[in-house]
Parts: sequence; C-alpha cells; structure tokens
Amino acid sequence: MSLKVKLVIIVIGYLAIQCSEPPALTIRYEDREVIDSLYNLEYEAIIDSLNLDCDSMKSQKLSIVTDSILKVRLIEVAKQKKRFQQ
Repeated sequence: MSLKVKLVIIVIGYLAIQCSEPPALTIRYEDREVIDSLYNLEYEAIIDSLNLDCDSMKSQKLSIVTDSILKVRLIEVAKQKKRFQQ
C-alpha cells in the first residue's frame, strides 16, 4: 500500500471515531437519591416563592381590573343620566 492510501485510511478512521456519539453517562443509585433529594428541596423553595409572587400579582391585577370596570360603569351611568335629563 502506498503512503497516500494509508494516510486516507487513517484520516477516515480518525474521523469515524471522532464523529461517533460519546457513551451514555451512568449514575449510581446513591448519587441518584442525592440528586433527587436536592431537586425536591430546591423545587419546594422555588414553588413557595412563585406562589407568593403569583398571589401578590393577582391582588394587584384584581384591584386594577376592578378599578377599570368601575370607571367604565360610572361613565355608562353618567351617559344614562345625561340621556334622561334631556
């Protein structure tokens, strides 16, 4: 075999090895338990924080919506009063 053929075979072999996917990671059972417990702790903390934020936003939005509904209703009442006064 010539040097060019050997070089081509080496390059193709190298590229075939480099383009393959790495092996899947494996986690031991003990590590999985630690990861799950850490996840559950963080999850609870995040959920509590999000619930507080959601409740505060809900009360703010509710007051804004209520105010805008009252404004529209007062405008309608004023229009009705004008119409009946004429």
